[in-house]
Amino acid sequence: MIDARQVALFGINASGILADYSARLFTRIGIPAVTLNRSGIALAEQLITLQRGDVLIMMAQKSAHKEGLTTLKEAKRLGMPVILLTNALDSAFAKEADVIINVPRGGENGRMPLHGTVLVCLEMLILSVASATSSRTVKTMKRIQDLNRSLKPTSKK
Repeated sequence: MIDARQVALFGINASGILADYSARLFTRIGIPAVTLNRSGIALAEQLITLQRGDVLIMMAQKSAHKEGLTTLKEAKRLGMPVILLTNALDSAFAKEADVIINVPRGGENGRMPLHGTVLVCLEMLILSVASATSSRTVKTMKRIQDLNRSLKPTSKK
């Protein structure tokens, strides 16, 4: 991820919210990021932004839905490394992923999906990249702070 052109984060439904949040965090540390969290034509419009040199972080479980399969196929076509966060180690997604991180995520024998462990895993990945690229992270954070200061209203005296 350190050398990626950008990080793409795939997740639908509740995982799509985690993808949005994580994309913001990657951007804050100086790594461009895009979210792949739609369906139909809206997902196609998101997928068209992918290029060689990107990395895909995919949140998916056992169900081989069209959104996930299409995203995976496009990532493979572009030669993108795929990091899969899942509890379904025998899924169609797991068979195609380059790296699999086993993230337990269900209570009640998997009948109640929980997303806290996935969020913790994403944050650990982001913090790892931030610490490995600390000068870029600090530079980006300082620039964000400068831009934020320029957006605040000036006080009248």
